Amino acid sequence: MAGPSSHAVDGAVITVSLTYGGGSIGRATSDATGLYAIESVQAELGTKVFVSAAKEGYNTSTVYGVLDEVDEEVTFGLLQTGPNAELDWSDRRLQPDSVFPSAPYFDGLLPD
Repeated sequence: MAGPSSHAVDGAVITVSLTYGGGSIGRATSDATGLYAIESVQAELGTKVFVSAAKEGYNTSTVYGVLDEVDEEVTFGLLQTGPNAELDWSDRRLQPDSVFPSAPYFDGLLPD
């Protein structure tokens, strides 16, 4: 599992779990460009997972979806999620916790 970020946060901890806030089945830390890679996730294809990015001073961002690729890519960024360029956006970036309240988890391991 890997992913880039259009709003890079160095040192964010990326965790994969089977339940929201549950125990880790995979973990990595983002680099200065926002990239991360989890070499071995302890889950079979078709498994529903939660992928969270967290860092002190930021709200945690969590996405939920089904692992459907061996090399699944999950991005915590600003993503267009539908055909309407003005309305269909999902902002999954880590936001400073002093600016925005924490959001519920997002549906879909994007891009897919």
